[in-house]
Amino acid sequence: MENAKGRYLKICQVSARRINMILPIQGLAFLREGLHMLLEKTPPDTSITDPASVQRLTRTVERVTPFDDGTAVTLNVVQREIRTMGKRVVFESGANRRGSYIKISENNYPQRTSIILPHFALPHIIELLQEAMQDGDPAEQLEPANAAHA
Repeated sequence: MENAKGRYLKICQVSARRINMILPIQGLAFLREGLHMLLEKTPPDTSITDPASVQRLTRTVERVTPFDDGTAVTLNVVQREIRTMGKRVVFESGANRRGSYIKISENNYPQRTSIILPHFALPHIIELLQEAMQDGDPAEQLEPANAAHA
């Protein structure tokens, strides 16, 4: 981004409140070098990439969906959950007056972030995810800091 004072990078974290960090472009090289130094001194955490560290759970819950006309529908909803890297992601099927959907929620107490995807779009979303998997893990493309300077 750019303003009257010059070019900068703005990093935002949205949680219970919004936290902004603004870095002038001149400071980015120092930030990059500092991060490289930290990464070189930190042993790799195998629990992050170890497939055995992924836990999967499935459960059925009863959901009552009220409609504007005063009626309600009770659905038995299947929730599928993945826990890994300190995160809990829940996939929940549901339906409302607009149609069927899948709600994907990341639960980091006390916050919960969700997206709702229409059920009819799932084949297209799965296709995009498969393409992303075929592209490979971006972390594997990173060069070690020392190799970049050689």
